[in-house]
Amino acid sequence: MVVKMVGWIQPVPPFSILSDAERRKISIQGENIGFNKAQQEQIVTIIESVLTKHLDSFKTDVAGMPKGDNDMPKKIRRPLTINGVNLWISGNNEQEYAENIIRAVLGGAKAPDTSSTPHARSTNFRAYAENFMALYKRGKVRHTTLAGYEGYLKNHIYPFFGKMALEEISVDTVQAFLNAKADLSEHTVDELHRLLNSILQAACEAGILAKNPSKSRLIKNPAKGKKKVREA
Repeated sequence: MVVKMVGWIQPVPPFSILSDAERRKISIQGENIGFNKAQQEQIVTIIESVLTKHLDSFKTDVAGMPKGDNDMPKKIRRPLTINGVNLWISGNNEQEYAENIIRAVLGGAKAPDTSSTPHARSTNFRAYAENFMALYKRGKVRHTTLAGYEGYLKNHIYPFFGKMALEEISVDTVQAFLNAKADLSEHTVDELHRLLNSILQAACEAGILAKNPSKSRLIKNPAKGKKKVREA
């Protein structure tokens, strides 16, 4: 586990800021993830270092405020590197910021794996879409509507997006897909876009995607205004 805070060197805490119970909890979580004892102790040291440095900064920020000033310190947002992965950690104050670092270190920690890369984690589009259909469509929409959705997925969406990761899909990818369907009717292209948008929006709300690329105002229906040539 390598954690690097940009712009400062990790100080050695002069005392144990974590209680014995908190240290045991961190060690157990580290063991469950797959870290050995030395790595568990390193995580504890990192967290104590961060807490010591930033809680002291928080006290300084508050102490330096004019008496009677009701404004709290500005929201904090600083870069953090965990195992080579660059993250931005934020908080409304130094204490919340330090707590969010703990969550990032423990929640995002992984046992060493030489075959992995910072971008190895991904969600396959087809697998997610099938789960989406099972959760939100089957048994909840009319049979004919469901059959239409499944036809759109099988004949159009899966052949294009099926092997992609959700994280790979961009505004350009969505537009390229729609452009490839320009010989379909305007209505069908709209329906394909609408279904794709529903899947990507669900991925956003599930925390997999930060933004839904299919909602961009740049995206246009290439079949708009054209005569129908063929149907789906």
